[in-house]
Amino acid sequence: MKRLTTTAKLLVSNGSLPKALVALLVFGLMPIPLFFDEIALVIACAWAWLLYRPIIKQAWESSYRVEA
Repeated sequence: MKRLTTTAKLLVSNGSLPKALVALLVFGLMPIPLFFDEIALVIACAWAWLLYRPIIKQAWESSYRVEA
């Protein structure tokens, strides 16, 4: 889960994704009680994975280097 949030943070700061997707990622990273933020994060990541796969792949690989 930590790598997913690191990837989402990298995607938010990337600048090459649409604003609606970035807004959904930001909402998903907020510490909201219950499960609404996690659902938003999963939806945003799935949306990005389907439409922006090269950007996601680059952010995923970069998040591994950031964690280590």
